[in-house]
Amino acid sequence: MFLREKITNERYINDRSNLKGFAKNVILPNDETELREGIRYSSKGNTKVTISGSRMSDQGGAVPNGGDIMSMEHLDGVIGSGKDDKGVYLRVLPYTSVSFFNNSIKSGRIQSLDGSDIPLDGLMFPVKAQLENTVGGCIAV
Repeated sequence: MFLREKITNERYINDRSNLKGFAKNVILPNDETELREGIRYSSKGNTKVTISGSRMSDQGGAVPNGGDIMSMEHLDGVIGSGKDDKGVYLRVLPYTSVSFFNNSIKSGRIQSLDGSDIPLDGLMFPVKAQLENTVGGCIAV
């Protein structure tokens, strides 16, 4: 079961844009299953959900306008890798930092989802971003 708690400070209602929003609760899923449960719970109550990560953007996308906040802060790390016709890929959760992503690649080899080793020489995060940015945030912007 996912954690849903009342918002008691301003941490979740603003980002670097200096916009300030409002919301009642923050949902803190620990895995993909809890994330789906949280979305279904909010959907049943017809409650708006604002997806929130590190709130490092200056665009205001993570600033809520009512409803609940779904924070990705517990969803980080590598969950797999593989190789397809486009090349090698690394599957990560949305709150994984660009720094962690690059350090995972620098380790040299990662086991793929099918159990085989995949060489990662010379690869790095494909988008110019600050090391503390999250992968989910880079995709969202």
